[in-house]
Amino acid sequence: MQTDPFFTADILGDLRSMNFAITETSVSATGEYLVEDVLWNYQDARHTDVVHTGVMCNAPFFVTRNSLCTLLVMKNFGLPVPIVLVQYFKDPSALYTIQSLGFGFLLRSVIHMTQETETTTHITIDYHVISHRVLKWLHPIIVRMLKKNFERLLQEDEPMRLRKMELRRMGFVNTSPNRLTYLDTLNISQNNIRFDPAKSRAGAPAVEQVVPVPNGHATSCVKLDDEKQFRLVAQGGEVLVFGTVCPHEGADLSGARCENGRLVCPWHGRKVQPLARIPVGQHGEVRLDALHTTIAYTPDAIRFTPHERRVT
Repeated sequence: MQTDPFFTADILGDLRSMNFAITETSVSATGEYLVEDVLWNYQDARHTDVVHTGVMCNAPFFVTRNSLCTLLVMKNFGLPVPIVLVQYFKDPSALYTIQSLGFGFLLRSVIHMTQETETTTHITIDYHVISHRVLKWLHPIIVRMLKKNFERLLQEDEPMRLRKMELRRMGFVNTSPNRLTYLDTLNISQNNIRFDPAKSRAGAPAVEQVVPVPNGHATSCVKLDDEKQFRLVAQGGEVLVFGTVCPHEGADLSGARCENGRLVCPWHGRKVQPLARIPVGQHGEVRLDALHTTIAYTPDAIRFTPHERRVT
């Protein structure tokens, strides 16, 4: 990984030489996912204000391949607090962050990620709380807040990492062989995953499914196999057919809210268009060639018939 010149600055050493107070603490966790899933999660510049309940605004203003500067507006004691956050990589297994905490406090963090087994990753975050020595008596309070915040962020981020493991088991892979950068994550309209039948787990072949036509504002899901998963949403005299895997990064859309005929991705807020629209009370057929499926419908039922994938 290419290193930028400012990465070599000894920030803690400089602050110690100026007689600032520095308190060190650390937190750690282990999860059933890969280092690359954690890296992607931390480097994902667009999920912060969608997934994290305590973030009111996330506005990146300087982004390179390996660094990010963003303005976050956080809820602290019910009040909006602006925070400037800087993230950068020195190597692929360590993420460095510096952020203003307001009121004369600075936080420097180093996030270490270690692959412990084939399916588990250990994360350690070393925190350094920095302030004028007059304010050092407040450091224990900030440390407690940091540990509580770590638990909340982990609870909100971990489903994204676990979902990446689930997608991998189902046979979904990244469209690019290279690791995404901060710049890559800014574009939520980009499709970053695809299904690879060679990577899919062995199982029963896709089977035909017949479901009743949902009415009112009802919604239901249909699964033929790991690739062919659909969600039906009744809306305005028609049934909208969506995939349940967001093509951007693979978020599960089976429970995503529907706004104006589109599903809203729970990770990044991307508006996902339906794959097909079925008029209620009519007969017809729709072919979804990309998903190797034909949808036949009557006033009472919708039939999903899988095709055999063509070998090219």
